[in-house]
Amino acid sequence: MAFNIARGPKDQIETAIAAGKIASGAFVVTNDNEDAKGNELVIVERDNTPVVVTSRTQESISVMGVNLSSEVADGKTLPAGMSLDDFIKLLVQKRIAATYTAPTIAIANNGGQKAETVEAGTTVTMKLKSTFTQKDAGAVTSHVILRGDEEIASGTDAVLTAEEEYVVPDGTTVFKSTVEYAEGAVKNDNFGDASPSGHIEAGSKTSSNYEVKGARKAFFGALVSLPETIDSAAIRGLAKSKLAPVANDKLEVQIAEGQQHLIVALPAGRTLKQVTYVDLGDKGMLSKFTSSTVAVAGASEAAGTNNNTVYVYSMSSPAQAAMNFELLLA
Repeated sequence: MAFNIARGPKDQIETAIAAGKIASGAFVVTNDNEDAKGNELVIVERDNTPVVVTSRTQESISVMGVNLSSEVADGKTLPAGMSLDDFIKLLVQKRIAATYTAPTIAIANNGGQKAETVEAGTTVTMKLKSTFTQKDAGAVTSHVILRGDEEIASGTDAVLTAEEEYVVPDGTTVFKSTVEYAEGAVKNDNFGDASPSGHIEAGSKTSSNYEVKGARKAFFGALVSLPETIDSAAIRGLAKSKLAPVANDKLEVQIAEGQQHLIVALPAGRTLKQVTYVDLGDKGMLSKFTSSTVAVAGASEAAGTNNNTVYVYSMSSPAQAAMNFELLLA
């Protein structure tokens, strides 16, 4: 028995006619496209010839000798199956490629030790937060926080945190984060076609450095009497200190009434360049100091010692009034 209305693949219509499944005058709706808008209506003529009733092009069309738009131009080919709407879009609209934004990663303090200089041997609590902003990349496949080359936290989430107690050594300790991510999705252009140029390939990103620096202190102060031994403990017990002194720093110190001695201990690499007795404008006081080398501890034994140059100025009798000094470092 033949049917007057049928549905099926377009390329099987003639076979169905020959088999007597579709008679002349029948209507056939194709089902080749998942999108109903892309299917077609076919009428079987009296001579059993199928005729497509559609607003879509039946074959590809080569553009020759005309340049109507960027897409309808000499040498281009218009694909089969194009609707009138599609064709008009090609005439009046310019194809605009999709744009892609690269991912970013940042590491920041999360309520722990600031990125600053502390005395070597100081125990600090590092609390760090690494944030990966995916944008047009794929999902995270690996996310780590590093202290130097040592991994202190890892995961696959976009946000990663790390916390550890850490004894700061001499020099700069670098914390950073790295992330590996999958390929991002390909977007469509304004015509609805895939626009892969510039899309984000699978890759990795590394944050900027988060740095904590360990440095030594200069110690200085006036005393009534000298300790039996000028050692690390005696130097660290002086009244004043300056972290990470550099050349041309000026330190101010006072010998109070009744005090008789002045001690200045400078970490390796720093020396006294000039000592000025401010009250008299005397810049030649350095020659009255003696010097020696003393191993001075850091904030803890974990930092080891640093060979300080220790300068001592001792007067023959206690000061009768306050004496002010300016120490210029080299």
